[in-house]
This record gives sequence, C-alpha cells and structure tokens, in this order.
Amino acid sequence: MEAWAKENAPWTDRTGDARRGLKATVEPTGPIGTIILQHDPNLDYPIWLELAYQGKWAILTPARDFWGPIIRRSMQNLVNLKLATFGEEGPR
Repeated sequence: MEAWAKENAPWTDRTGDARRGLKATVEPTGPIGTIILQHDPNLDYPIWLELAYQGKWAILTPARDFWGPIIRRSMQNLVNLKLATFGEEGPR
C-alpha cells in the first residue's frame, strides 16, 4: 500500500519529502489490526494535499478505495481456506 501510494500520488513532489513521508504501518488493534497510511506528521503541508481543491491531490482516500476491497477479499480467502479464524480473542 505504501509503495502504491508513493507511486500514484498525483502531486509534483518538488522536494521529495511528501512521498518519502508516506508510511504504512499495521497497528495491533481489534480482532485483526488496523492498517494506517499516513503522511509524515512533521510536515505541515500534506493536509492541503489531501483536502484542498476537493481532494484533487489526495492519495490517502484513493489508496483506501483501491486497497480496501483487495484486503477484504484476501482476508475472506484466508477464512474460507480455514487458514485464519475469528473468535472473541481475534484471529488465529
């Protein structure tokens, strides 16, 4: 997801900082975790890339829209193949 976002970000990155600052991590929350894609919090302008001009330069929402269905299908396939199960304590 991180590589996809960096490659598909629609802006011209004059310094390289915005692309370099895009990071994807997985936080161990809930039953399966949470994928977080974010800009470098030390940069002050990515908020404008995401929100200005009706999101013309946004990459976070497009990345979610692209990867969300792929991740859901992958998780469903793991469950269907009984490679993962979900109980009260989370995936096994």
